[in-house]
Amino acid sequence: MRILCRIIKGMPVFAKMYKIKRKLFSPLKKFSVFLFPIFCVFLYLLLIDILRINAGMIYCVHDKIIPLEQTGLLDKKDCIVIPGASIRNGTKPSPMLEDRLLTGLHIYRLSGISKFLMSGDHAIDYYNEVEVMKNYVTEYGVPSKDVFMDHSGFSTYETIFRAQHVFAAKTIIFVSQKYHLYRGLYIAREQGLQAQGVAAPEKPYQGQLKRSIREILARYKDYYLCLFHYKPQNDMQIIPISGNGNITNSK
Repeated sequence: MRILCRIIKGMPVFAKMYKIKRKLFSPLKKFSVFLFPIFCVFLYLLLIDILRINAGMIYCVHDKIIPLEQTGLLDKKDCIVIPGASIRNGTKPSPMLEDRLLTGLHIYRLSGISKFLMSGDHAIDYYNEVEVMKNYVTEYGVPSKDVFMDHSGFSTYETIFRAQHVFAAKTIIFVSQKYHLYRGLYIAREQGLQAQGVAAPEKPYQGQLKRSIREILARYKDYYLCLFHYKPQNDMQIIPISGNGNITNSK
């Protein structure tokens, strides 16, 4: 191999290219050797910060999660908030979303809370999470007028923010899987919204490991959104949760 390199260097064209390569990449190599330790320290500090924020978020709201059976003993809340998840074939909730809806129905029957707020993704016409959610609970006997749809609930932060600032809710029950509840309850706490959470059943959903990792990063993101009081720019027309939910029906 050394002999081959010497032969190549001996050829005028290749020798010239070799010199250009050394000239270009030698400083870059020295620079990268200098940067690499700094990059490693940055990653280490970032990881520590992510873990710190996640632990703190879970700790400060864990007592806001209550068993389903206790919802009948609570003071009446303004509404049950259910965040969206994926739907199947545009008409059926995914297993994860269905578990959230069934838990919400149990709370509805136990607690006497009469209003639902379904918050999810309806950015495009043929994908409408909130309509699927509303149809599901109305099939179980919930009056259509008592089910509100937030068509701009594109994230957990927006779901909680809009529950307070668009739908004028002051006290809510937030329903989701437990790993997701911490973030929703923390956002509510930081915005001054009185919220308690009820966990939907934890099952081995497909892709759950990916969701759990993503949730760690999402907590980190939403911590800073809360810190800087981020205000979503979506439609902010006031629709009081005390009114008629049919006003939010899809056109």
